[in-house]
Amino acid sequence: MSSTTDTETGDPTGQPTKLKAMWLARKKELRLTQDAVKDEFGYSSQAAISQALNGVTPLTPAQAIKWAEILKCSVSDIWEGNLEEIAELLTGADLYKRALKLSPEDRWELYRRIGDSFDFFGEPPTRQ
Repeated sequence: MSSTTDTETGDPTGQPTKLKAMWLARKKELRLTQDAVKDEFGYSSQAAISQALNGVTPLTPAQAIKWAEILKCSVSDIWEGNLEEIAELLTGADLYKRALKLSPEDRWELYRRIGDSFDFFGEPPTRQ
């Protein structure tokens, strides 16, 4: 399988490798075809789906979320990007709605990172 590389570091991102592996593992069970998935993304051709699966084009955070919804898996199952990128994409009610679709582990990590960034949770109470 081919793999894309990080444009800054030149390191492999692992995106298509994980995406394609999950696609191969889930497509039969979920009765998915590239043609049906192209409709989910609103594409006129399945070429973009094939390119994502084969690593020709890297995933964006929004695409990673959409793929995870389609494949009924967590974002981290298919995408090596960090969750800060996902958190930046999601805001307000959309964040809550989309976060519910993440795996419990991904959701907790997202909440933790949001808390770290914005002191949303504050310090845990201390027992006396």
